[in-house]
Amino acid sequence: MLNVSHNKLEYIDDNALNDRIPRLKILDLSFNKLTIVNETMLQYLTILEYLSLSHNPIGDGIHESAFWNLRALKHLDLKNISAPYFSSGFFKTLTNLSTLDLSWNPIGTIPLLPISLQELDLSGTQVISLENFYLPQLQELKLNYMPNLTSLVLNDLENLTSLEMLSMIGCKRLIQLSLWPQLGIVLPRLQRLSIKECGLETLNNELHALVQRIPVIELENNPWRCDCKLEWINLLNSTRNLSRNIRCYAPERHHAKLLAEIPNYELQCEYDSSIFYPILWTCLSLLIVSLIIAMVLVFLKRPISQWSFKGRNGDTVTYKNVVESNNDLVRILAVSEAHERNEE
Repeated sequence: MLNVSHNKLEYIDDNALNDRIPRLKILDLSFNKLTIVNETMLQYLTILEYLSLSHNPIGDGIHESAFWNLRALKHLDLKNISAPYFSSGFFKTLTNLSTLDLSWNPIGTIPLLPISLQELDLSGTQVISLENFYLPQLQELKLNYMPNLTSLVLNDLENLTSLEMLSMIGCKRLIQLSLWPQLGIVLPRLQRLSIKECGLETLNNELHALVQRIPVIELENNPWRCDCKLEWINLLNSTRNLSRNIRCYAPERHHAKLLAEIPNYELQCEYDSSIFYPILWTCLSLLIVSLIIAMVLVFLKRPISQWSFKGRNGDTVTYKNVVESNNDLVRILAVSEAHERNEE
């Protein structure tokens, strides 16, 4: 074991960690001033199991093949190293890696990760989507304090079939947690769900089955709106009284009350006029336009037998039972003009 953390190391010479320490299994380089991790710095540490580079200003200074010789590595801590991305090749040889900490780095996408992972921490990152997330052995996933996480569809985690702990603590912009109906059970082994201190106002009834079977759920310190949409939580047939973990923020008449203290008949949904009135005006506008179009169509469909024309002397000539033919119309007009000349 070698611990040189909390020093002012700016660079580690290629010969510093050489073949004279072949039995090294634990290396802690955290809280230094390292900016480069190249392919030769760690090449002799073939049986290393634990490596921490956290809290170094490395940025994009990790060479893609820097970890390729660390095939025995089980724990890798890259927390807060200012890395803007991790390429797909970083971890491709780490087939024994079980714990990976990528938290508090400004990454926007999740890199290709070893399927052997059992614990993953993405807290404080810029990630907004967890689609196509395939880690079948993952048991713990931390998504805490993620500033860009606004909604999470739990179906995106359907490939995490071994997940036991999921935490989303402190995600202030997280306002929607949903689950689409599908065949099979999503997160079948989940034992603990923490969504404390987020921006959730309600939980839809579609989460009923999931919430019912999770032993530990933490819901505290969200701006809950206690109305009819949360009534199903009061009716849960569960040994845990989840309604005692929900303290109401709105509406005003229920502010600071526990959901468990509010009778179900008082959980009423207020009329949302901000949505209703635009819909109402849109419908009225469509109705008026439809009526105008209908009146125009009716006018155009009036039979030709009811048309009338004024002659030269102001007399009105009415044609009845006229066949709609161009030739007939020309013949009728010609006869009418000849008759007028004879009269003159």
